[in-house]
Amino acid sequence: MINEISDTSVGKIVDFHFDYIQQDGFYIVLSKPNFRRDMLSNLQLKMIEGNLPQQLLPMQIDERNLNVRLLFDYTNKRMLTQQLKVEQITIKEFYKIVLQIVNIIHKHKAMLLNELNYIIHPDFIFIGRDVTDIYLTYVPLKQLNEREPVIVQIKQLVLTLTEYVQDMKGNELQQILTLLSEGNVSLKTIKDEVLQWLEDGFEEHNDNEINDLNNLNDMKETDRPELEDSMHTLNGVYNDNIIRSTPVALLDFIHGKNRTIIITISVLIVAMTWRFYLAYESSIFYIIALGISIFMIVLNLFIFWIGKKYNRNNKEYESEERVADQSNSVKEDVNLVEIFEQTQDETYFQQLPNHTTILTPSDQTVLLGSGSLLEFNKVKEPEVYLNISELGNSEVERVDVEIEHFLIGRDPTIVNYEINKVGVSRAHLEIIKVDEGQYEIKDLGSKNGSFLNDEKLTPYKTYSLKHDDRIHIISVDMKFIVIKHDYNLNNIEKRE
Repeated sequence: MINEISDTSVGKIVDFHFDYIQQDGFYIVLSKPNFRRDMLSNLQLKMIEGNLPQQLLPMQIDERNLNVRLLFDYTNKRMLTQQLKVEQITIKEFYKIVLQIVNIIHKHKAMLLNELNYIIHPDFIFIGRDVTDIYLTYVPLKQLNEREPVIVQIKQLVLTLTEYVQDMKGNELQQILTLLSEGNVSLKTIKDEVLQWLEDGFEEHNDNEINDLNNLNDMKETDRPELEDSMHTLNGVYNDNIIRSTPVALLDFIHGKNRTIIITISVLIVAMTWRFYLAYESSIFYIIALGISIFMIVLNLFIFWIGKKYNRNNKEYESEERVADQSNSVKEDVNLVEIFEQTQDETYFQQLPNHTTILTPSDQTVLLGSGSLLEFNKVKEPEVYLNISELGNSEVERVDVEIEHFLIGRDPTIVNYEINKVGVSRAHLEIIKVDEGQYEIKDLGSKNGSFLNDEKLTPYKTYSLKHDDRIHIISVDMKFIVIKHDYNLNNIEKRE
């Protein structure tokens, strides 16, 4: 009998539920109750639709019965979390990842994208050709609730990434955490400092590599025409959005002394027009002089209003940055060495159950007999294993699934069961122990996919795995077996 596969509840991020689907590609789906289109920022949507910013996951809006879902395309990309589990990174790659993320957020501020709307979590960061080819998930909401300052989010990501760095030293971690803990630190400061560390750390000055890093530091000139084209798509966005979408050069021109010059020129034009009318009095010249006068008055009032609004917005933005920096400074008043030691301790205690033998509790009731010790009031842990066979081969191999995260793939250095066949990825599939007797299965972004009961798994999505379920990879079939044991005083029964 073929069991149907069932997906599990994936979880929440920020205030969204997220899931993974396959629909002419692979997508992350963000949704929540009563999520409407008017909660999205029209300005940010126009910028993204007019010119998709580089290194953001492509986004689609799925609207049904006034409810909206956001779909982010991760086809042909790999989740950063899973890639780090497969292969550790060097300290140089670590700095490059941080530099890329900071640079993306900083560069896209010029496209009016809000730095608080990125989901800076390794499960929502994807990579392309290599581990430093970063793609971020951006949610174009008017406002995301309960978000910490972006510097705090980056610091939390840094602490997560350090567990996967091959040659990370305490002083290097302390160096970057100190930078992130500074009260007035900005994205540009972080970017410049990390770039300098990278250049100083090169044993041999590779000019091509340094040039590549410098290209990350500034927006390419070829990007600017595309940015200007995107600005023209903002027609119809009014009030504050008009101020924000106005080209910076124009705002700078009408600001300060230039405003006085514009007013003076306007007065001269109006005076010359009326003098011309007085010299050649006629109804046509009167209408022309009156129209030019009204136009100049309206133009100067508009310039005055723009300048006033521009100054007020700048003051509000600077005030918000100061408040965020102060909040960040209070939260970061923690000894950096203690943070590093705490991170290491957490990793140790997470791994401790895999290396510790738990003795029978002193208050456990036991049954003695014929030189053996048998527990009376405790159910023995079930046997969990895979029966593995290849197509065309009747031999069956039993492989016990004894750990919480059981990896299957081609690379013997990182997996728990090796399948050395063409088409199998280095880390292809993961079996996860959720609770006693409850298991899940997840494809780790493999190129050729995995099948559960003849249905293809969506990469990175977790599915419930039950007794007698069949797993298929390339030409290998696996049957998942769970055998439960129970004991009583009179006899011993083995029940499946």
